[in-house]
Amino acid sequence: MDVTDSERLTFEDYTPDHAEEDLVIHADPEVMRFLGGVQHTTVEAMREHLTYIANKYRAYRERGLPYVAWAVREKAGGALVGTGLLKPLPDGDGVDTEHIEVGWHLGRAWWGRGYATELGHALVARGFRTLPVDTLHVVTEIGNVRSEAVAKRLGMTYQGRSDAWYGNTVEHYTLARAAWASR
Repeated sequence: MDVTDSERLTFEDYTPDHAEEDLVIHADPEVMRFLGGVQHTTVEAMREHLTYIANKYRAYRERGLPYVAWAVREKAGGALVGTGLLKPLPDGDGVDTEHIEVGWHLGRAWWGRGYATELGHALVARGFRTLPVDTLHVVTEIGNVRSEAVAKRLGMTYQGRSDAWYGNTVEHYTLARAAWASR
């Protein structure tokens, strides 16, 4: 089953055409605080980044892999609210590992509405319905209590800190297929 929306959100593959809208979210230092800081400050820089993302996820699909980098929109009004990710966790050198990550980030205007949890549930469902994995992972930077709370609402179990991914120490959560299926 290919998830394309949830109760209040729709999901579409990122393209360079999202650059102007996406820059509003990704140029906000508070949004990017736990995501490596602001990295793109112009529409052109964001367009280049989104071209890279679109090509990367198209290559995954061409290999039959159901990973996504979704532009997430509100159904009511169509505003771009953020990003949803289902992808391999990268090691410290940026090389894909066998561990599959569920990730999200939203523009500040949409915080506190339950959208991250709704998006997380959709990503978890996609992961377990399309991938032959027994476990999905969430990692957050230390101190990102909002994302840690979302991981817990998704039914994730805290595994402790890890330095296995992204080249830094992160908080690590997992959800087993059996736990997800028993809900």
